[in-house]
Amino acid sequence: MPLILSDLHLGLSPLETRHLAPLIEAADELWLNGDTAEVRHPRYRARGVRLLADLQEACAHRDLPLLRLAGNHDHDDTLPLHRMLAGDRVLVTHGHAFIPEVAPWSVWAREAGRRHRAYLQGLPEHERGSMHAALRAAVAASEAAWSDTSRERKLHAAAMLTRPWAIVAVVRTWMKWSGRVHAFVDRHQPQARVVVSGHSHRRSCVRVADRWLLNTGSFNPPSRPAAVWVRGNDVAWIPLSLRRGRYELPPESRWRRISV
Repeated sequence: MPLILSDLHLGLSPLETRHLAPLIEAADELWLNGDTAEVRHPRYRARGVRLLADLQEACAHRDLPLLRLAGNHDHDDTLPLHRMLAGDRVLVTHGHAFIPEVAPWSVWAREAGRRHRAYLQGLPEHERGSMHAALRAAVAASEAAWSDTSRERKLHAAAMLTRPWAIVAVVRTWMKWSGRVHAFVDRHQPQARVVVSGHSHRRSCVRVADRWLLNTGSFNPPSRPAAVWVRGNDVAWIPLSLRRGRYELPPESRWRRISV
């Protein structure tokens, strides 16, 4: 069963495959839940493509099954937008579909919201409320970022220091995150007891009503990453720290365990 990470942002973040070696060794299946590599932004593309190839080669060398899910930075039509586990009681999805503007802190948020609305309005009315429509609308909205990358030449978090309103938007997103996730799942996958997402770059493990919302954070500083391990009906949220250049699994006493 899979070990799930997200938001590696290869090419933008300082992360390299060697940093993930302990996780690759421990896993019997690896899922990368969106925003794996910066293959769409010209500033980071070459390094992102190279590091993604390195990671894929490392997994192949171990015969480790690797599944990539789509995020707003690396989606394409060959990548799934979600997966269900544990008899549909665990939903795994990147999380950009939870917010119509995708990234309210970005310079293209307003355009993303417009594209999101336009996509849904273009569907027959009876299809607009489906999960498939919500996920595909997020894909359409995400394209706003890549149609003109000159509007946001640098993706580093430090670049937001020149846009104080963006920092406010990030904080507001974090404050509303749990409510957005819970409402999305209540509408589209109400049987899910656990939701595994990333996107917000804020790792967390919180319970809302009878549902656990697990966020795997990001490997892009100043954010911190976490992993989620699903084994049958058991789910573990695992905070990760970089020690001696490697992301080691911490003692199991630090894991948050959930049975579904």
